[in-house]
Amino acid sequence: MALWDFLDRFARVQSPGTGTPSVPATVRVQPARIAETVYPPADPGLPACDPDGLLDAVQPTIARLRELTVSDRDNFETAYLAPIRELARLVHLLPASADGPYAAPAGLFHLCVDVAFYTLQSADGKIFTPNGTVEDRHRNEPRWRYACFLAGLCCLVQRTLTQLTVTTAGGHEWPRFSTSLWAWLSAGTDQRYFVNWHTRSSIGAGEGAAFLNFVAPKERMDWLSQGDVQIVRDMHQVAMGAAHDTDSIMAGVVNRIVKRVLEIDDARRRSRYGRLTIGTHVEPYVLDALRVPIESRRWKVNQPDSPVWLASDGLFIEWPGAHGDVLRHFDELGLPGLPRSAMTLAEILGKAELLIQAESGLWVREVLVPAASPGERRRSTAMRFVDFTAILGHLEFESMPGPVGAELVEAELKAGAASVGPASAKAKGDPDAQRRDPEPTVAQSAAPASVLGESQDAEQPSPLPVQDSGEIVFADLIKPEAKRWITSPDLCEALGHLIDLHKRKRGEAAKTFPFGVALSTDWISENTVADIANLVGVLERNRWLGRPTSVKNEALKLHELQFDDGVKRAIVLSHTGATALGFDVGAKRK
Repeated sequence: MALWDFLDRFARVQSPGTGTPSVPATVRVQPARIAETVYPPADPGLPACDPDGLLDAVQPTIARLRELTVSDRDNFETAYLAPIRELARLVHLLPASADGPYAAPAGLFHLCVDVAFYTLQSADGKIFTPNGTVEDRHRNEPRWRYACFLAGLCCLVQRTLTQLTVTTAGGHEWPRFSTSLWAWLSAGTDQRYFVNWHTRSSIGAGEGAAFLNFVAPKERMDWLSQGDVQIVRDMHQVAMGAAHDTDSIMAGVVNRIVKRVLEIDDARRRSRYGRLTIGTHVEPYVLDALRVPIESRRWKVNQPDSPVWLASDGLFIEWPGAHGDVLRHFDELGLPGLPRSAMTLAEILGKAELLIQAESGLWVREVLVPAASPGERRRSTAMRFVDFTAILGHLEFESMPGPVGAELVEAELKAGAASVGPASAKAKGDPDAQRRDPEPTVAQSAAPASVLGESQDAEQPSPLPVQDSGEIVFADLIKPEAKRWITSPDLCEALGHLIDLHKRKRGEAAKTFPFGVALSTDWISENTVADIANLVGVLERNRWLGRPTSVKNEALKLHELQFDDGVKRAIVLSHTGATALGFDVGAKRK
C-alpha cells in the first residue's frame, strides 16, 4: 500500500449512526503546502517566544544553585536569578555553535548556565588571595566567588555571537551590541528569526566586556568594585575569553570548568543529536529517559533494587529490566511514534555508538550483579555503555571495586580470585552512593539460563600472562579494567609497549593528533608478534577505535598519517579509547 493511501485510510472515521465513512475537516489529511515540498528544505528559523520559558528548562540547575548559595539567600533573586534571566533575553534560542558543542536551539543559554553553575561550585573553598590578611580574605572571598559566577556565565557568549548574524525574514539584522535579542524581537512583528553562520571570521575577545554589561546587575558590580581592585579586572579579562590558566586563580578555575563542560557535551553530543535526519530522532528521548531517573535519584547507582551499575568494567544499565521505566517516561511526556520494543531501543543506542556490542552480536550482555541477599549475586542482562559520562554527565558516583560483566566475574572466580578485583579509580557518581564490600560469590539459585542463548561452558577471558621486556612489564601499563577485555597476551604486550613509547614522545610509533592517538602498524609488525587484524578487532569491539576528522567512511580501519619519520599506515584510537587503555592524552584539543 502506498504511504498516501495508508494515511488517507487512517484519517477516515465512522460517523455515529450512519455506518458510512466521513472525513472531518480536522482529521482529513491535507495536501502538502508548497513550502513543504521545496528541496533542499528551507531553514524554518527559530520562534520569537517568551524567554522565561528558558528559565523553566533549567529549573533543576537553578534549584541546585539555590542550595549552593544558601548563605546569600536574601540576594538570590537579584544576584543570581536576574543575570540568568538577562542572559536568556540576550541570547534567546541561539545555538552555541553551528555543528559542534551545544549545537541546538537554546544551546548557548544552556552552555553558559552550566559553566556558571560549575564554576561557582568549583570556586567554593578556593583561596583567591593567598598572600592577603585574614580580614581581607574574609571581606573579599565572597566577591571573588560571585565574580567567578558572572565570568563563567559570560565567558563563551562572544565566541558564538561574533560568528553569526541574526536576521528577520525580511533581512533586518539584530544590532547585538546595543540591545538584547529579545528586546529587538519584541520591538518588531516577526514571529521567527534566522541564524546565518560565518565561522571563518575571527573570534574577538573585546566583545565579551560588552555582553557582560548586558548581564551583570549594576548594584552587584558596584559591590564588587568595593573590594579588591583585582576582582573586577580579572572578571572582565575572563569574561572576554582572553585569560590563560596562569594569568589568575579565577582564570584557572573558569577555564578548567569550560574544558570539562565541553568534554561532557562531546561525550553526549552524538547521542543527543546524531546525524541530521528528516523524521523523529529517537536517541535524545531514550537517553533522557535513562538520565532523568538517575538525576532524580529514583535509580540509585550500585544498589540491588536499581538497574544502574558503575563498575571497573564500565557503566551498565539492566535491559530489558529498565525498559518499563523508559516506556513510562515516554507516556508521561506524551511522546508519540517512538519504538516500544526493548531490543529495538537497544539497537538504536548501539548504532549511535553509545553501546559496546557483545561477542554474540547483541547490544545486551550478561552481568552478575549483587543481589538483595548479602554475599550473593544474581544473573541479569544489561547494556554496556562506551562512555559513562554520556549518561552520568557531571554527576559524581563511586565506582564498584570490581567488574559486573558475567564473563569477567566468572573468569576471575575460575582463577580462584578471593575478590573480583582492585578498586578502580574514582569515577563519576552519586555523592550518596556507598562503597560496597568486596564482591560476593555467585548465587547459584539466582542464575537462570542465559537469555542471550550463549553456552554457560563457553570459553571465558582469563587473567593474562604477563610478558616482561627488559625492566618494564609493558602489559602492566594498560589499565586493569581495559586489560580484562584483551584476551591475547601478544596484543596486551604490544599495546603496553606503545603506551610506553607514547609517554616517551616516540612519535614514529605512537603520536597524538587532535582526533586521537595514532599507532603505526609498521612499528607493530616489525617489533611485536601481535596480529594487526586481531588488534583492530579488539579495539573495534570495545569502541576504542577512532578516525581522522577528514575521513567520513566508517568502514576504514587503517589510515595514512604523518608520523615523525614519515607518512605511514596507522590504527587510530579515539580520545576515549586511548584514555581507557592508559595512554596519557591530556585534555582534548578543540
